[in-house]
Amino acid sequence: MPPRLRLFYSILTASLLFIPVVALYSELSRTPPANADCVPVQRLPLLLFYAGACGGGVVLLLVIATGRLAYRGERGGSGSASGESRFLS
Repeated sequence: MPPRLRLFYSILTASLLFIPVVALYSELSRTPPANADCVPVQRLPLLLFYAGACGGGVVLLLVIATGRLAYRGERGGSGSASGESRFLS
């Protein structure tokens, strides 16, 4: 992937990753009234979803930033409009 596209997609992913990070931080910063060590069970699925979104976003950011995605560019074309496979002929 060209460096310009890699930088663009890294910035885009990092900015979109900011959304679940802020949501997870705001959920965890709310202190329960009685015991500050336990998280109420009602909030647990939401917290797991936010944590999964953060983890997936970090993995995606690392893959994009390190250039591990295959970029083949656009192919010039002798492709058929009917969608037939080139291997069938």
